[in-house]
Amino acid sequence: MQQGDADFIAGINTDSYVHWFIMYWKAVQEMPVIVRKQTERILEMLLKFRSTNFNQSNTKTRGLFKEFIEGHYMLIENMGQSLDNV
Repeated sequence: MQQGDADFIAGINTDSYVHWFIMYWKAVQEMPVIVRKQTERILEMLLKFRSTNFNQSNTKTRGLFKEFIEGHYMLIENMGQSLDNV
């Protein structure tokens, strides 16, 4: 994320829908890049996924939910460990 993007996000009210959407949209967009080029960040993204509050109303009613779940499984599959261990 570039500094301008980070500054913009930091300026948005953390309780707003826009802040929520951008944070999860960025995560969904980063997942394939992490698998291909930044494998050292896989654990970081898995922890972000597992700390997500899926009871929040935005989570279930937006299209990002499906993509976020699929990205989580993509990260697990590409951890470099056998799926039995994962």
